[in-house]
Amino acid sequence: MFDQKAYQKEYDKTHKEEKKEYRKTHKKEIISYQKKYHKAHKEKKKTYNKKDYKAHKEDRKAYSKEYLRTHKEERNRKKKKYYKTLNGQASLKLGRITRRKSLVLTPAFLRITSKDIRELLQKAVSCPHCKKVFSEFLFIKKSLDHIIPISRGGLDTKDNCQILCLTCNISKNNKLESDY
Repeated sequence: MFDQKAYQKEYDKTHKEEKKEYRKTHKKEIISYQKKYHKAHKEKKKTYNKKDYKAHKEDRKAYSKEYLRTHKEERNRKKKKYYKTLNGQASLKLGRITRRKSLVLTPAFLRITSKDIRELLQKAVSCPHCKKVFSEFLFIKKSLDHIIPISRGGLDTKDNCQILCLTCNISKNNKLESDY
């Protein structure tokens, strides 16, 4: 009996370089064909994807768990690299803020956003308390601080936030500006 899959595998192995060269020389044509095909078969693909998703839901979960377990170091490396960027720092600070949202009764339209935090981080030149200049070379970590601490009734708004160096923010703790 003729095995189509085995034949296709063997064919792919022996003609690998030819196929690669063809794809390289006809790249634009292939892309335009794919776009046309996807446009023409949009609904068909949608129903197929739904069926496929339902049929292989458990397999996907198992694969995902296994991938997360085996690629832990790589994921941690990528996270560290991301959190060193401006966007990463903003998302970290926003995450910390949102965990404390239950303590604050700040209306949603007034709350500080990641965009606001990014702006504050970009504008911050030096720490307002110790006057240390923020620089890539000095490795002084920037830290988001609430002028009136949330624990003392301060709101989670842009007007109530400032950027301090990490040392000053830790020593300030939940004190008011006047007490510090």
